[in-house]
Amino acid sequence: MIELLKILIFSFLFTSIFYLPYYRIIISKDKINLHSLADKNILNILILGNFVLILSFFDITISNIIKLFYLFTFITLIFFWKDRKILKNNSLYYLFFFVVFVFLLSIDLAYNLTLYFDAQKFWLPKALIFFNNESLFELKNITKPQYPYFGSLIWAFFWKLSNFNNEYMGRIFYNILLCYSLYNITDLLKVSNLKKLSFFIILLFIIYDYWHIRGSQEILIFSFLLVCSKYLFLFIYEKKINTTHLLILLLSLNLLIWTKSEGTFLGLFILVTLLIFSKINLNIKILISSVFFLFIFNKFIIFDIYGLENSIADSSDFDFSNLFGSIIGNLSLYNFYFISKNIFISAFKFPYIILCFFFMIAIFFKTKLNEKNYFIFFYLILNITFIFFVYLSATPRFELVVLTSLNRIMFEFSAPFLLFPIIYFKKVLKI
Repeated sequence: MIELLKILIFSFLFTSIFYLPYYRIIISKDKINLHSLADKNILNILILGNFVLILSFFDITISNIIKLFYLFTFITLIFFWKDRKILKNNSLYYLFFFVVFVFLLSIDLAYNLTLYFDAQKFWLPKALIFFNNESLFELKNITKPQYPYFGSLIWAFFWKLSNFNNEYMGRIFYNILLCYSLYNITDLLKVSNLKKLSFFIILLFIIYDYWHIRGSQEILIFSFLLVCSKYLFLFIYEKKINTTHLLILLLSLNLLIWTKSEGTFLGLFILVTLLIFSKINLNIKILISSVFFLFIFNKFIIFDIYGLENSIADSSDFDFSNLFGSIIGNLSLYNFYFISKNIFISAFKFPYIILCFFFMIAIFFKTKLNEKNYFIFFYLILNITFIFFVYLSATPRFELVVLTSLNRIMFEFSAPFLLFPIIYFKKVLKI
């Protein structure tokens, strides 16, 4: 009973954090009401995530990061007091709604507790280094030091913030991010708030599984890609260009880069799709591209400073010195069949992917592949091509690599597919 109360308290506290106006460092007072609550919640998450990440670059311990977080929050509360008259009253109802769902998901988290193999071997050891206030230099002494560390860092941050020894307290953030990113995508629908919440519940019911919250980082990649998807849709499909939305996209891309190695490629696919299909001014496109590659360059610099291996993938699985030779060696009809078969199997393990493909087919026949829809089909082709390229580049452990990682890759890159039902509802059902 005490543990249940503890979960309830921290579900409330952690969820409430993202209702504070951290966004006021970006959004001026006269423009607050121009942004939806979903936008502001997501912007708060991204600001806090990048805040913790950037402080880690200076080898500041988690305990000291938390002290700076308290200071940041105190400043935010001053804004909250000043802005209280223009804040929407229904925010409290949404807060209550999300606290209930985060609490229920967190009970499932606390009940299961099983960590995935990768979480036990790679991600939890990183989280423990941060949790124990050790230096960033210590990351080079654990397995897979070349892996990005944001997921472990934010895990340790919320774990430490809870002031309890239960590691799963840190993973409550994973549930919060999933909930807010799912609701954020429903905000694209021009329907009543009640219908948006209903759509959110359906999505959460279809997508959620403890498999995603077991300490591996795929749920973070999925959620950040889902955030990118909304703003990609606004820029390309609805041709709505907004400075705050551009900033949200860039903050999401930075966290993608720092979460998993493939996050850099998935972020690049989002960027390429934006550059090709959006009507954004050329100068802005150049700026966005420059910032994105600056993010990548920064990651290499930080890893070099702290003596961490700079590698985009595991050298035991991929021979980068002979990448072309690996592809030629794996190029066969059987291997194409093997990858294709496992893509098909993986898709059926995630029912929402199959559902999204049904909407994709419906869109194709209803709209005859309208030009406005090209971008999401282009993204799909990019990712399928990437999957084949990656696995055909694998060393002699080809089949093992496919069988042990394809499910996770499929889940990660599938987030933008949720735009298929959004497009269908907006185009065909006119909502």
